[in-house]
Amino acid sequence: MTVQSKQGKCLRGFSLIELLTVIMIIGIVSAISIPLGINYVRSYQVLAAAQAVSAQMQTARSQAVRRNSRVGIALNIDYPVAGAVQFTTLDENPVDGKYDPLGPYPGRDKVPAVGQNVNPPHGTVIGLPNTYIFVQSGGFNALVFRANGTVVPAILGTQPFTVTADPNGREFTVRVLSTLTGLTRGVRISTSGRVTVEP
Repeated sequence: MTVQSKQGKCLRGFSLIELLTVIMIIGIVSAISIPLGINYVRSYQVLAAAQAVSAQMQTARSQAVRRNSRVGIALNIDYPVAGAVQFTTLDENPVDGKYDPLGPYPGRDKVPAVGQNVNPPHGTVIGLPNTYIFVQSGGFNALVFRANGTVVPAILGTQPFTVTADPNGREFTVRVLSTLTGLTRGVRISTSGRVTVEP
């Protein structure tokens, strides 16, 4: 569309059809990209939760090696509260010399809050975000890390079974589930202690 100005110059503008075409293209691109962006964010949030569990596995393994643990360091899944992990030494308590493999805190009637430090030789309780849970489909509820860096499955106490083993028993998986989206992400650890998060 061309318009004549007062000075005699020709000015170029946009017609209504051209403007509507541009608005329609912007609408189509937005309709396609916004859901993709939302799905990316949701997938990233599940990945972040799984990476937090992966970090706890690596911490438990390093604790077993650093302490030269005689029996091992257990990483309890879904314990001491649902949606939490905590490592616990299976060796005698260095404070009182008593063998206390299951007590994650002094005074078994006091459950520590998520993020609260408890007396050694127990780790900090690390919780998943509110809308995330562990998938309860496995045959074990804990992993035991040894001083040589290897990993074996274990059943400690009565908490839910959340660790699955592959048919050869060489790799173990813990799955994190978003209750809002249904997306899951697995954290795998081999018997040699190599940790990977599913892409």
